[in-house]
Amino acid sequence: MFAAAEVALFSMALMARQNLGALGVPGTPGVLVWVVTGGELRERLLSRFGLAQRGRDAAQITRDRWTRIATRRASRRRSAYSRTATASASSEPPESRAT
Repeated sequence: MFAAAEVALFSMALMARQNLGALGVPGTPGVLVWVVTGGELRERLLSRFGLAQRGRDAAQITRDRWTRIATRRASRRRSAYSRTATASASSEPPESRAT
């Protein structure tokens, strides 16, 4: 099926080239070449960025991406300031933290 699509794309490109020479504009075959090529580029970009994966919808992919981001952020090493703030807050007795 891929070969048939490539042959169709190539034949449209040849027709667009012929129209360009005869009429000065590529015409309908030229538009079809852009549409077909644009769809292929879209699919490749989506798969490159991990947005097009078989068996998963956009919501599932988005949830998984945000889960990976949250996990990465949570596993980062905390700065010295956040450690001292956390240590001083936890060293106080519970009664003084409540007020």
